Amino acid sequence: MLAAVTRDAEARGLALGEARGRTEGRMEGHTEASLTIARNMLQRNIPIDEIAAMTGLSKKEVLSLIH
Repeated sequence: MLAAVTRDAEARGLALGEARGRTEGRMEGHTEASLTIARNMLQRNIPIDEIAAMTGLSKKEVLSLIH
């Protein structure tokens, strides 16, 4: 009985860890895409306020791409 409960808890923990990993991966991918878009927009001299508004990045994040 205890072994079954332990296996069930391990399976739930594994599933939770995998779900968190997928979520983190998606977030990282989204951030990387936003940064790439922001770099391209900077090259086209689009104002920083507009870049921040369109990408969801903060002005500080956009400014960090300049240096």
